[in-house]
Amino acid sequence: MGILIYRWFGIMFVVLDSFFLFLLAMINQHNHTDEELIIMLRENEVVAFKKIYTRYWYELYVITNKRLRSKEAAEEIIQDFFTTLWINREKINIKGSLKAYLHSAIQLLIIWLRRPHGTITSNCFHLIAREQRTPLKKHE
Repeated sequence: MGILIYRWFGIMFVVLDSFFLFLLAMINQHNHTDEELIIMLRENEVVAFKKIYTRYWYELYVITNKRLRSKEAAEEIIQDFFTTLWINREKINIKGSLKAYLHSAIQLLIIWLRRPHGTITSNCFHLIAREQRTPLKKHE
């Protein structure tokens, strides 16, 4: 009987130990704020890029698809957009909300691409940075 109790406690210890390790892993899995992700992105952290991509890909896709009415074109533009974001990560200076920045960037990119011979370049990110510094004018 003593051996069975010992085995039972041993199994329970292993199960509880695994459960607590799982809980610790879940607690340590940090849900980064947008501000933290911006800093991490500029420091070349791939984890930050992946989180930004995961967090905002679908939203940006919906906006692009709604404007272009083409799933394939929207997917390609969003992929190119994120590729350009990664390439220019050290140059990008985001002031304020990451979400607002990305939404503005994709809106400007759609406008840019609708122009004749529009292509995605790092220039579109400079346009967005300029837009952030320029106060919006009220329409009367």
